Amino acid sequence: MTKWTTPAAALLTTGILALGLTACGGDDKGADKAADKAAAESLDPVPAPDPEEIVSKAAPKSLSKGATGYAVKCVQWGLNSVQDPNLTVDGDFGNKTVAAVRQFQRNNNLSADAIVGRQTGARLVRNVEDRHKRALQLKDTKRAQVYKDWLSKCRDQIPR
Repeated sequence: MTKWTTPAAALLTTGILALGLTACGGDDKGADKAADKAAAESLDPVPAPDPEEIVSKAAPKSLSKGATGYAVKCVQWGLNSVQDPNLTVDGDFGNKTVAAVRQFQRNNNLSADAIVGRQTGARLVRNVEDRHKRALQLKDTKRAQVYKDWLSKCRDQIPR
């Protein structure tokens, strides 16, 4: 038995071929498709509001540590969709949400104060709008629909 017929080598070869890669300069389109599929599947649907969570349609003036509710869920989901901090969308503006907001603010040249106010909220909405447009251009209807859902359910809940 040679080293190329061992079960581990066979498994590795199967994985490489499944991705569309070859050892002799083949293209990596299979890998791109696999990565796109994984990214699309990792995008969670927009959380549906519980009726008691929405007191009014007006967005709060700002959201910061300690805030709770549907507006916070919208911020968390939005951050997950534009920078992937892997936040739990639970409506609790805790330490992980603080860190994710600060990172988003730094990435967008905003004051990193961990407060979602007018500037941060507007930039978050703009980022989701841009991703929606990009998904439409790429004819990625599944992802485009998720962004559209966020815009319809969450845009009015984000301070801006």
